[in-house]
Amino acid sequence: MNFKMRFQILAYILSTAGIISAAPSLPVTKVPVTPYPSFTGPTNDAHAVMGQWFMNVATSKPEYRTHEFYDNISGSGGGSAGHLAISGRVVKVQSLVFRPDVIGAFDVEAYIYNDPPATTGWGAGTNRLQEHLATAPQYTNTLRNVIMTVDFAVIGADQPSAVRPESLTVVPYREDPNQLHILTTNQNYAGWYGYKTDSGWGANGGFFVPGWSFGDIPAGTSTNRTLNFFIQDLSAFSGGMDSGDPRYGIIMDSLTNGTDIFINRSLSLKISEWISDPALDEGDAVATNSNVSVFHDTDADIHQVVSIASVKIQPSPLSITVYTTGSTNGISQQIMQVSTNLMTTNWMNIATNETAWPIPQTNSWSYTNALWPVQFYRIIQP
Repeated sequence: MNFKMRFQILAYILSTAGIISAAPSLPVTKVPVTPYPSFTGPTNDAHAVMGQWFMNVATSKPEYRTHEFYDNISGSGGGSAGHLAISGRVVKVQSLVFRPDVIGAFDVEAYIYNDPPATTGWGAGTNRLQEHLATAPQYTNTLRNVIMTVDFAVIGADQPSAVRPESLTVVPYREDPNQLHILTTNQNYAGWYGYKTDSGWGANGGFFVPGWSFGDIPAGTSTNRTLNFFIQDLSAFSGGMDSGDPRYGIIMDSLTNGTDIFINRSLSLKISEWISDPALDEGDAVATNSNVSVFHDTDADIHQVVSIASVKIQPSPLSITVYTTGSTNGISQQIMQVSTNLMTTNWMNIATNETAWPIPQTNSWSYTNALWPVQFYRIIQP
């Protein structure tokens, strides 16, 4: 059965099954994610309180997403679509010119099906950063501002967002020195992985993991896009990925048979391991070798909390520029709020309907220590 026929059959199942449950979609904010403190975020949110952080390649500005969507199977937090709620199939392989049996580049068609809610329980998640997520309420509406990361790939060195860790051989990174990296060319986000710089908790993190935007995905619908990859060394006679590489057979099997090589069960929390490997997703309920992640906002998440990394202070009066994660078209009113603690629900309104909001002198920036600012700002739709 070819790839197109497989997709058509699955699309028919989704359209005729009513509300089904591949799911779940769970919050990755603190709380319910633990521990706190964790130092698993960038400087502006050192403990990843707001969720998973990204750098937008086009704007060079940080953004975050509050939830993660999974592809659990029926009976383990999933349903009719099972592991195909998130899927990736190789649709093109380009060989090296003088070595036709060696992979130089390949394309993957990635699909995300939003088919909540889950009707059974699911396993708790963890990652190599020692974060944990037990059972939490699931989200069951439109996936907003979706980003998929591919955790077996590295952003190509010629890309504007390309940064690398100081070393890939220390925790929490995973490096196989015998394998050439799989690189990306058309990503538009870079996901955060690692510990806050100079936190002392582990190797310094950064916006290392390639990500692609998928827009909004209403419940019961799907979307897809093509992801481009190439092999680190494309030397005519010594480069590329040959049959001796364990990833070779997985890529070629997907090309030939339309098999799924993207995995993301709820046992895997956020970007659980980087660099991972491509792997065949055969619908195993306890698959722990997650190699992609799907993050999104909810209907309530149209705000962006900002602190040091995305703040612009003007001499007189003091002001702050705030960037939203999603479109503000059609929003009639926005409210600027301030709080002294990201963990609280006690936010105070300070201004509305402006591009840059004056900040009262009494709320100017200060610090309790070198790591955590006192004041935080966000905009919301009332």
